[in-house]
Amino acid sequence: MALATFPLIIRRWKRSILFSGDYAQYTQLREYLPEDIFLARIEALDSHVLKEYPHVWLDTYLFFIAICFVIATAAFSIIARAAQISMWYPLIMLLIPATIGFVTTRRRNTYYKKLAAYYESLQIVLKEFNSIDVTQQIKWSFRRLRDTDTHSSMHLVSRLSKQNINFVVEIVQINMENELLEEGEHLPAYDTSMMDIVLDIGPEAERVPGNMSECIIQVPPTTLPRRAHPLPPAYEQEEPVEMGPVHPPPAYIVPVTNSH
Repeated sequence: MALATFPLIIRRWKRSILFSGDYAQYTQLREYLPEDIFLARIEALDSHVLKEYPHVWLDTYLFFIAICFVIATAAFSIIARAAQISMWYPLIMLLIPATIGFVTTRRRNTYYKKLAAYYESLQIVLKEFNSIDVTQQIKWSFRRLRDTDTHSSMHLVSRLSKQNINFVVEIVQINMENELLEEGEHLPAYDTSMMDIVLDIGPEAERVPGNMSECIIQVPPTTLPRRAHPLPPAYEQEEPVEMGPVHPPPAYIVPVTNSH
């Protein structure tokens, strides 16, 4: 269940911001997260967006300045022709918008690479939040804007159609047992854990730090009672059996009949 959502709004003439309302507006979140921790998390996210997110407001101003220089160059060339001034000055002025265009084009080509790097950085920050706030039974994550999202759920004044939202940071309620099972943090089986325990018992066992054999008191062999184990009975050899002469079996005589 979503407890709070914070959209990142892209602004053309200003820096992009992560919009968040007052703590009192998030009625469901107040049951899980205290106000001081909430303000600390929002402040950390605002600082991360300010420093790491690739803002576009600088490109907007550079594009506007380049257009102004082109218009000024055209007006100056008309005046220079009427006043018979050298036409090299308007050409020199055109170098400024050309340089601005080169810089903005390069920034635009690297925008998506910087945006992908920012997503990875944001994922690391949210994982740090989750490792600390897991006892509060909440989880931080970010996602794309959904069709079910409304401006009232995000505490925005204007509608979502008038906003340019890149992604949404979301706080959801979790079940700690299910979360630990999904992450694989479960105890090993009893037989598996017992297989890892090896005890080396004996007078010649090497004593190393942490060896469990140090905790075993070895009793001298003289103090142990000796038990007389009976020996197995001797095998008596019987008298050899003499073999008598072997007679061949009688020959079978087949009667021969004369046929006439």
